[in-house]
Amino acid sequence: MYIFFITKFEKPMKKALLFTSLLFFCAFANAQKTFEDVLSAAAYAKKHIRQAFIVNNIEHSHQYAEKAIEALLEVERLTDLYGCYDSNSLAYDARDNMESSIEQDTWERSRFYAKRAEKIATELLVELNKCDIKTNFTTSSDTQEESTSSEGASTTTTATKTSTAIESAQAAIQQHQNEMDRQRAELLRKQQELEAQQKRLAEEIELQKQKQAKLEAKRAAELKQQQIVQQKAQEALLKLEAVLEELSLIFDKRSMFASDKRYIRSEEILQAETLRQTKSFYAKQAKRLSETGIKQFSNYIKD
Repeated sequence: MYIFFITKFEKPMKKALLFTSLLFFCAFANAQKTFEDVLSAAAYAKKHIRQAFIVNNIEHSHQYAEKAIEALLEVERLTDLYGCYDSNSLAYDARDNMESSIEQDTWERSRFYAKRAEKIATELLVELNKCDIKTNFTTSSDTQEESTSSEGASTTTTATKTSTAIESAQAAIQQHQNEMDRQRAELLRKQQELEAQQKRLAEEIELQKQKQAKLEAKRAAELKQQQIVQQKAQEALLKLEAVLEELSLIFDKRSMFASDKRYIRSEEILQAETLRQTKSFYAKQAKRLSETGIKQFSNYIKD
């Protein structure tokens, strides 16, 4: 009778145990899938937070920030579902900073909040992995108590696959981080080159200003000399003309020394010529007056 009782209830018990094990493994698989999703969303959020920080345009920074906020909202939802409350708090802080970044109207202030969010996002990824380890440990303990040896081996295989997936995700995140660092270093190098070019251009402009100032000072000094030459030359030519007129009257009272006074000029004319040209002009005028006088007085010379 006892043997019959065992035989009668043996199959239902095995089915119940198998059903319980299947439910547990489904829950375990769903938990691992949830962790992969939240890790992917966190990595996506960090990527766009980084972009929002390194771009040099406030409109583009806000665009990346909006994408990061969407991903962080998903992280908050999944971490709450997964039971990673520390990670959930970090995701909230990162999102809060990115929302503050969007509210700013200057590039510098927007980058300030993006930088804070990037630091929190890094802590978030670390905390997510800690949470996954704790969850896997609890799950593994329950599995050892409730499952058979074959089911335990299956759980170990699943955990190994999950660990591999985590490592792959971490490697992808590190690779993305390295790429972002490389892009930032390249951006910094170009910025330094641009600053160096601007510095050289500023130095060249300053040098040109100094040269122009020297030229203007030299020209002002030359113009001053031209004005002195003009004043003295015109006074001398007027005297020369007066002497020639007086001699003309002495020789012949009816004869007058003719002159058109072409040596009288305004100072504005001096600005269009050099000191050498000014001297040459007045020398020619003196020669012309002298030749006119010689020609006029030659009639009074007897052989």
